[in-house]
Amino acid sequence: MTVIAAFSVGEHPIVFGDLLITGPSESADRPVGVPAMREAQDFFEGSGWAIKGLSQKVTLISNECVLAWAGSWLGARSAISSLRELAQTTPLSYENIGECLKGNADLGQHSVSLVGWIRQEDGIQNFGWNAEKFESPTLSSMMLAGSGSFALKEYSKLADGSDFASNSPDTSFHAVGRALMLGGMLLQSEYRGGYSAPTLRNMFGGGYQIALHHEGRVKRVNELTYVFWDAMLKGRKLGLTMPQFLVKQKYLGDYLFLRSCRVENQDGHNPEVVDEQRFVVPPMYDAVPQIDHAGVSAISYQSPMYVHCLPVFAPNHLGIYTRVVQQGSSGEPTMRFEDKEEGRIVVGFRRDIMEELFSDLNKAVHQGEKRTHDERRKASPAKRKLKPKRGGKKGKGAKQTRRKR
Repeated sequence: MTVIAAFSVGEHPIVFGDLLITGPSESADRPVGVPAMREAQDFFEGSGWAIKGLSQKVTLISNECVLAWAGSWLGARSAISSLRELAQTTPLSYENIGECLKGNADLGQHSVSLVGWIRQEDGIQNFGWNAEKFESPTLSSMMLAGSGSFALKEYSKLADGSDFASNSPDTSFHAVGRALMLGGMLLQSEYRGGYSAPTLRNMFGGGYQIALHHEGRVKRVNELTYVFWDAMLKGRKLGLTMPQFLVKQKYLGDYLFLRSCRVENQDGHNPEVVDEQRFVVPPMYDAVPQIDHAGVSAISYQSPMYVHCLPVFAPNHLGIYTRVVQQGSSGEPTMRFEDKEEGRIVVGFRRDIMEELFSDLNKAVHQGEKRTHDERRKASPAKRKLKPKRGGKKGKGAKQTRRKR
């Protein structure tokens, strides 16, 4: 069970996939966490299913091909292995990918779904194996698979009307930002939903990988930090909290590392890190381990890219605003995270970035309220009631009565 998709934003192909692995529960399931929940192994208690951990679903097959998988882990590993072997001997194409999968006997016993993109001489083409094709109003033809496909269909309908901004005019960065916005929205539902989280309830989530075709080759979004805030609108005044939840993702070689925590800020001055977790997620193929455990423990929330996710709570409107901020090659960092003793963390912000974030958020909130008001007016047009005037002249055809004396 999972969610995977191949779609495009403008002219930029994207592959998107979650990390969650589920399977039949056992009598003694080991403790398992996901970034938004420290102990998740009993999430489906009594159902016969359990959360087993995290696995990379988005895989680079070659410089020209990237895919994501859903279904059997064994089937996926076999399919990925055979395609990577084929890519070492001949250029991949839409046709020989299909032939390779049809000739893989393991897939008859271990069903798998695949979606992805392949660059050929005549251009870039998406493909699917046991996948659904969905014509999205905003993301072109999507290839979808997994138990969370419904969530991506809903997102594709909202993508153009959602409140999103980035600090870069680069169209490829904008495309990545749209995919990161989706990842942020889904992670937020896990963070806030707990044991009612709709993602986990539908057996997908845990974190999200993104890859794209860019400058003639496929690449992963290598390093970023999701920053989750709260915003509250009272009247015309907008209030913003300190960050509440952080998720850092970084690749070291082919291994994906994650660090997550919740931030409690009781006195408003000394944020305290709670539920700190770290994850090492290996690739779906054999790779030379290059894990520096000291380096893993030292991974900071500092990143070259931040995805700010802000749900805005208002009396008549709940909106979600996303801003993706990329750090330039030089200059002061847009955010600063410093780990302290006793589980404390110092968070700093560059003033101009915070001013831009607050200003854009304020505009988005009031535009969202206006949209909500306009939609309600359209859905329920006001009905005018005409009252007769006293002492006025009778209209034509009006019934007249005389009182007998």
